Amino acid sequence: MATAPDLNHLAQVHGLLARTALAMGDSAEARLQLSRALEIVDSADFPIASWRVYRTAAEIFAKYGDVDRAAAYRMRFVETVRRLAQNFEPGDRLHKSLLAMLATRTAQLEAMTSLPSRPDSARH
Repeated sequence: MATAPDLNHLAQVHGLLARTALAMGDSAEARLQLSRALEIVDSADFPIASWRVYRTAAEIFAKYGDVDRAAAYRMRFVETVRRLAQNFEPGDRLHKSLLAMLATRTAQLEAMTSLPSRPDSARH
């Protein structure tokens, strides 16, 4: 009898496949794999997989111009990492590491979803 798949790892695999497809320029495959990953993490409490999948979702939606969805998944990413960090004392190395990673990744995601300034806007 086959055992049930480890959904935490399965979500991470689909997220990784989505990132790979994104890097290869395959929009359809990136979205397909992302939807599979999101289906898993949205149906159960898998914070280790969730933060990675939500970060990937923010990147994919930003890449394809869906700024609102990118921002929504960026916020879910932030909330999940903060929740993980709360499992450790503030002085703990893992707490500090998670918050440092959060600051770096959030800045990167915000840069991806910010609208470019118009050249003529500086003159007004």
